[in-house]
Amino acid sequence: MNVRPKSSPEIQWLILSALLLAAHWCPGAKPYKPVFGDALLEPWRWRAFPELSGLVVQCMAEDADGKMWFGTANGLWSYDGIDWVRQANEVGNDVTALCIRPDGHLFVGGGWGISEHQGGRWTRLFPAHASRMPDPGEYPIRGFACGRDGSLWVATGWGALHREGTGWTLYTDGKTAERLRPDPDFRSVSFQLLPEPVVARLQEGSGCRFTEVCADDQGRIWFGTKGGQVLCHVSKTNGSVSESWSIYDAADGMGAGTITSLLPRRDGSLWVAHAGSENASVFQGNVWKTVRLPLFLPVLDLGDAGGKFLETRDGVVWLSARFALYSLRDGQWRKYDQTEVAYPSLRNVVMQSADGALWFGGPNSEVYRIGYQTPRWQTLEDLNFAWESPEGAQWFLHRDGRVVVHEGERWTSYGPEDGVIDTPVAVFGTRSGVVWAAGSQGRIAATSRFDGQKWTRELHEDFSFAIDWRAVFESSDGSVWFGAFVDSDGPKKFRDGILQFRKGAWVHHYQPGRSPQPDQPDDPARLLPPAENPDRPIEKYVCIGESKDGKIWAGRMILACYDGARWRKFIPPPHMPPGNVETMLSTREGDLWLGTRESGAWRYDGKDWWHHQGKDSLMANSVRALAQTADGSIWAVTDRGSSRFDGNSWMDDVLPDALHFPHEGGGLKASHSGQLWVNHYTLYWMRRAWEKSPPPAPDAVFRTVSHQFRGPAPRTSIKAGASVISQPGNLAVLWTAVMPWRAAKDAPLQYSFRLDDQPWSPFNSDRGHSFFTLPHGHHRLEVRARDADFNIDPTPAVLDFEVLPPVWRQAWFVALMVLLGGLIAAQTVRVMREQARLHRAHGELEARVRQRTAELETANRDLAGANRELEAFSYSVSHDLRTPLRSIDGFCCGLLEDYGDKLDDEGRGDLNRVRAAAQRMGQLIEDMLKLSRVTRTEVRIASVDLSALVREIAGELQAHDPGRNVALVVAPNVVVAGDGNLLRIALENLLGNAWKFTSKREQARIEFGVTEQSGERVFFVRDNGAGFDMEFVNKLFGAFQRLHKTSEFPGTGVGLAIVQRVVLRHGGRVWAEGVLDQGATFSFTLGNQTRS
Repeated sequence: MNVRPKSSPEIQWLILSALLLAAHWCPGAKPYKPVFGDALLEPWRWRAFPELSGLVVQCMAEDADGKMWFGTANGLWSYDGIDWVRQANEVGNDVTALCIRPDGHLFVGGGWGISEHQGGRWTRLFPAHASRMPDPGEYPIRGFACGRDGSLWVATGWGALHREGTGWTLYTDGKTAERLRPDPDFRSVSFQLLPEPVVARLQEGSGCRFTEVCADDQGRIWFGTKGGQVLCHVSKTNGSVSESWSIYDAADGMGAGTITSLLPRRDGSLWVAHAGSENASVFQGNVWKTVRLPLFLPVLDLGDAGGKFLETRDGVVWLSARFALYSLRDGQWRKYDQTEVAYPSLRNVVMQSADGALWFGGPNSEVYRIGYQTPRWQTLEDLNFAWESPEGAQWFLHRDGRVVVHEGERWTSYGPEDGVIDTPVAVFGTRSGVVWAAGSQGRIAATSRFDGQKWTRELHEDFSFAIDWRAVFESSDGSVWFGAFVDSDGPKKFRDGILQFRKGAWVHHYQPGRSPQPDQPDDPARLLPPAENPDRPIEKYVCIGESKDGKIWAGRMILACYDGARWRKFIPPPHMPPGNVETMLSTREGDLWLGTRESGAWRYDGKDWWHHQGKDSLMANSVRALAQTADGSIWAVTDRGSSRFDGNSWMDDVLPDALHFPHEGGGLKASHSGQLWVNHYTLYWMRRAWEKSPPPAPDAVFRTVSHQFRGPAPRTSIKAGASVISQPGNLAVLWTAVMPWRAAKDAPLQYSFRLDDQPWSPFNSDRGHSFFTLPHGHHRLEVRARDADFNIDPTPAVLDFEVLPPVWRQAWFVALMVLLGGLIAAQTVRVMREQARLHRAHGELEARVRQRTAELETANRDLAGANRELEAFSYSVSHDLRTPLRSIDGFCCGLLEDYGDKLDDEGRGDLNRVRAAAQRMGQLIEDMLKLSRVTRTEVRIASVDLSALVREIAGELQAHDPGRNVALVVAPNVVVAGDGNLLRIALENLLGNAWKFTSKREQARIEFGVTEQSGERVFFVRDNGAGFDMEFVNKLFGAFQRLHKTSEFPGTGVGLAIVQRVVLRHGGRVWAEGVLDQGATFSFTLGNQTRS
């Protein structure tokens, strides 16, 4: 059956009706021209590459694989986004020209000639038969251009060099051809003379010294010369019967000066830059004209290899000159200062790569890459992103309060004349496709909704003066919720609270005593919890969301939830501290997120609350904005920066610092197409409907930045890890990753690993891991990195390694055990025989030992008895001798007193000597008794304060000899376990000796102290007296042994023997150290003493 098409009049009538209907419903809709941010002024787009600093970048090119090539004064370099490689092969140091043909052939030229790179191989093209690398500058190669036919055109100092197929042709004048033909390097070159009129005009300039070459969209080849002329070549393949040459100069309307840049533009015109000129020349429609550059451009001293023209894909013309960078956009020139843009100071080279990025290079700086027209970032001035429909329409709020929509290539704005409220602060769309604008109309809370054809405006006169920009939300049942912008001191007619729009009807939820119908009782289903702060009787519900169980949540100072029947104040669990809610997010999975001012973020999954704040979590206290992007991840902007959550772990610093915003100065939005939008605004702009708020400044920040966070992934590598692991199977591995195209130095990276195809570990920032007690056998470790955009390395780094089995399971060990078993068996027989022999010898030896032990025990008993008898005898003799000695001394004293005047001097002297001998003998006997008592006295252990004993003895010595000046140093609190009487005797002898032997010192010093040696307490008495020769140290502790004459220092030589007896009875030891005439130190221990 045939269907009759509608007639043309019918179609025209339908179109006219649609236009009239659209004009009736949207009478004021206007086209809108977006204002894009200047990419060069956005620091997060810039990346610096120091690898070529100081190498003098002279040209750049990009191949079909996206690899960048750089010609420098120090050779040819390539960069694939990860690795920098210097190409040595057939390329000289000074590279001045690069060209990549559509089929991938790379041509490289410089003062050494021309080479070609194709299929990984280098070929020398010119000179083709050179037996050496030419000297730098020997061949004046200035630039390359590829014709439509794939041939190569070269601008040289001799003319135009053309390679077609495998042959070379040089277009030049007669003199140059005559000069070059004999050169062996030109044997394979065919010479073609330029037309005489062209040569004649070239001679008026600088001859065939070509500086620039380019090809336009019409297939014409253009050359610039040192003398400021432009030549055009049209080939036979370009629609011409024969090839032709044309020449242009100042006589044709061009400017003057050396040609430094040729730019064939997309509109068919040719732009020419001249060194030393304030004008550029433009050729269009076979007519030349000069374009005066702006007054702020200096005379362009560009030089032969200097600045260049560039036209980017957005139609902007760029001119990089010495010390300057300029752009021509929409007919307006702009100069970029180096305080704004870090371009090279001299002879800039600029190009645009296939991904839209701009590249800058120069002789004295790093290479820079700017994400100019790359899809990753886009800034829209004067707009804030609001919502994206499932069909891709993007809705925005404009600085002047208009609503803007972007659909395909069309931008449209709506204003009050279309039914939009006059002061919107929020725009959002519903699942049904209705677009809402919320805010104020004439300082009355108002909304407008757009159904796709017209806007419908409604005022909510008893609600508030405005709707809060944060409090707009659509719940799962299709209801749309709005929170009031609260002014506690505002007009009483405003009831504030929350508005709900459901199925075409408005429901007002209010606090106690603020019903919109005061003559009616409160409706429990609409009654919000009361405010808790008496100074703020009206509660703010500026954040609204929904949890998985269908409850509606709202609040700020307090949090309330609504189950459809009643509002209840939320009582947080004990582990969840109260705090101000700054932002709220309901995810597609049904989770409810709260961003707080004091305690980070909280997530409610319908059952439990999960805290996100602290180490290995959200590293911030104050959360300013939350958003969920199409990949399901959660983004947060906090007081410390930005973070992102993948469901298991957080990553910090995921957005550039320049995109962060202050408290209530911005927000996050996500679109269906996978973009994240960062809005910047001021609080005054959001409050402009409030009569108490100052107006926003006209130049205050108001923009949105979109971030497309998909791109090339980092490349992961393993830095350290062994391939063979011995037991017990422990392995430490280190890894790292490189960001493609050199992300910012501080760009975060995270890593995940898996062993033997087990599940991947959660991502974290650790750059290594230790594995313990791995089972023996072959293992494979895989590590992958991800960047801040969650681009994951698709080709993980791999470490294959072997864990050796336990030693007892290895073949060499088993063989060794068998051998050892045989040796052990043989040795066992020998040992058993030897044991039998030793057993017999042992029996004989035991019998002899028992006999000898009995003999020793008998001898010891006899010796002990003899010692006791000797000690008793010594004590008895000493005691019995004291009485006659006292009598002798007494009778001698009486004689001296009674008859001393009758005796001569000799007689008196004899009596005095008798007395002295008797007294000395008495002292010896007394010391012998002391020595005997020390030996026989029972040791009674108690706590003894040696420090106190020393001070007491020193005081007695000072009292007996008050004229002495002795510095006494006593270590405090030296307490030991010992016999106090015996220790006093020992210290009296040691201190007495020190006092005696320092008697000849004007500044005597005696010190008592304690040290620790090998865990043992060592006590010492040190003096600076007469000292002794260490050669005789072994005599010191013998009874009646003296190292000094009695005339020098009195004494019997028994004191140190007593000291030794006391120390030995305490289980210690005593020793001495000294230097003659410099002093002595006596040290002793007292057995197992611990520090008190």
